[in-house]
Amino acid sequence: MLNEPLHQGLRYEDSECLMCHSATVTGERSGRTYEPVDPDSLKHSVHKEIHCVQCHKGARLSKDRSHMTAITMVECKDCHYKGNDIGAPQKDVAEEYMQGVHGQSVLKDKASKAPRCWDCHTGHSIKKVSGGKKSVNRDRVVKVCKNCHYDSKIMGKYKLRTAFIAQYDNTPHARARQKGNDKAAICTDCHGNHNIKKRDDPGNPLKPAHVPETCAKCHKDVSEVYKKSIHGKGWLEGVKDAPVCTTCHGEHEIRYVKNPDATVYPTHVVSLCEDCHSNISIQREYGLRNTVETYKKSYHGIVNRLGRDVQVANCASCHGHHDILPSTDKNSRVNAANLGKTCGNCHEPAMLNSNIGKIHVAAEPGSSLILFYIKWIYIVMITGSIGGMLFYIFTDLFGFVTRRRRHILERIRRKEQESDDSAFHDPAGEHGHADPDLPDDMEVERWPRAYRIQHLLLITSFTMLVLTGMPLVFPDLSIFRLIARNEFLYELRGITHRAFGFLMIALCAYHVLFVAANRAARRDILNMIPKPRDARDAFQAVLYNLNLRREHPHMPRYNFIEKFEYLAMAWGSFVMIATGLVLTFNSFFLQYIPWIGFDIATLVHKFEAILATLAILIWHMYTVHLTPDFFPMNKVFFNGKISLGNLRKHHGEEYEQVAEELKRRTAGTVENDTDVRNGNGGGDS
Repeated sequence: MLNEPLHQGLRYEDSECLMCHSATVTGERSGRTYEPVDPDSLKHSVHKEIHCVQCHKGARLSKDRSHMTAITMVECKDCHYKGNDIGAPQKDVAEEYMQGVHGQSVLKDKASKAPRCWDCHTGHSIKKVSGGKKSVNRDRVVKVCKNCHYDSKIMGKYKLRTAFIAQYDNTPHARARQKGNDKAAICTDCHGNHNIKKRDDPGNPLKPAHVPETCAKCHKDVSEVYKKSIHGKGWLEGVKDAPVCTTCHGEHEIRYVKNPDATVYPTHVVSLCEDCHSNISIQREYGLRNTVETYKKSYHGIVNRLGRDVQVANCASCHGHHDILPSTDKNSRVNAANLGKTCGNCHEPAMLNSNIGKIHVAAEPGSSLILFYIKWIYIVMITGSIGGMLFYIFTDLFGFVTRRRRHILERIRRKEQESDDSAFHDPAGEHGHADPDLPDDMEVERWPRAYRIQHLLLITSFTMLVLTGMPLVFPDLSIFRLIARNEFLYELRGITHRAFGFLMIALCAYHVLFVAANRAARRDILNMIPKPRDARDAFQAVLYNLNLRREHPHMPRYNFIEKFEYLAMAWGSFVMIATGLVLTFNSFFLQYIPWIGFDIATLVHKFEAILATLAILIWHMYTVHLTPDFFPMNKVFFNGKISLGNLRKHHGEEYEQVAEELKRRTAGTVENDTDVRNGNGGGDS
């Protein structure tokens, strides 16, 4: 390259140029605007020995001191090339610039907004890069980059995202610079200086193949740890899917780890790992298990999905951050020998248990047969139970409608139809013999006060346990996510669930003591024991509902429906209490049981809760309240009373006893009617 004015000494006096371009002049002539030049700045720059026309080639002046020729664009490459003989730095920086995205933009469009050399290095006041008063100030570089990359109009022309780039201002790098750390990363530290590559250029320092090296310029210690991890080893081996720094931390959207918006914030870690570990193609290529799904179904995963508890274990809590190692590595946090210590970070007593066992087990044959069998036992049980309940409800409604229709038609034939059919009751003869002296609408007490109080507490505790437990069973529902976002409601949910769980335990303990101490209650418990006749009664009830049997079965004080519900309640309470205690006092139990025990408790607690809730909503609500005989509400749980008509239909044997006692009392043979009110000879204790 040859700079003709520089080598030949062809120049005008600088003073002639400064007549117009000096900072002391307005800078406006003939309607054109010029950048003013500060002579003092020029005098102290590295170009102090170079005169104006040696850079601004083509300048010729006429007699009136106006330009005779057009001044060409300054070409720094005329001097700044390797091998130059004029004392400029021996680097091909100008050529590098022309190869980068900015230089290429200038080559394609002379009016390009891409920055030129002087935009970063300044024009007339340029200082040495290595000098104490260098002109390439890092703050200036950031400002120059922002001038274009924060301008949506300019960026729109080149199809670049302004908002994405502007996220740099909220990164730890930018915040550190604001606090005075001049070494914090700026644009050129990551993207390069002169030869800035296009995004898809293989040599771009921000391509995955180069990112760890780029970040290592500042984060050397972290980089060394990363290279020893399973991800780092994959990157070193050229594995294209191996995550690098930007995969997890992002690029311009980098945030502090403790910032809730950070991609590596505890509540976001799972979704971050899920991007790769739930990818089927990646799983197949590298032989990975879909451990994310098993985690999301665990207690840790459910609470994490609610998005509130930052302390609940996520992927990084167990596997580590930059130091992730496969479980087969003896130094891995999730190696079988180290699991006790890892779990002990949160569950301190778990450190005492050296047999934590297998983690991330699924209810599948290839993962855990016991969980697989438990899941399908409950699926069959729930499907069968609810299906049977719905079938019975359908037959009951069918029988009621057909009997009512038959009754109305019979009245029409006899011309005895009443204007108000709402008072229809099934013909008395179909439900046993009715005593003519005792009207069907007469009420007698069936449940003593002690029973009603226990039932009320049971209703309250069960309802609250369902409402506060559902967010853990269905964490993705919008309403439960709204609760999770409110810190007060989120904390209240957990406290309330545990409080009513302990109320349920206390109620069950009291019920056992109550039965042991009360003779009538003991007699009722004996009456709750299923007998062969209960199966017969159930079969005959279905036949009756389908109009295949004329008479309703003659049932005892507690019929097959009540026996089924009570035994289901007793069994369900035992299961829920046992599994609930394991889940609540996990640290204690993990001292003695492997992790699979915790998984079993979680699975059983979930399915048992679903079964109990469906049974109450479908079976109990219908058979007790919504069946036509009691609609809209059975008042037994409220005042303990039942009509003689319903008592005769649903508890024929008890009806006969009560009717006999009522007739004896009417005749004055019974002084104390306690037995009559209870229908079983029991007291009101």
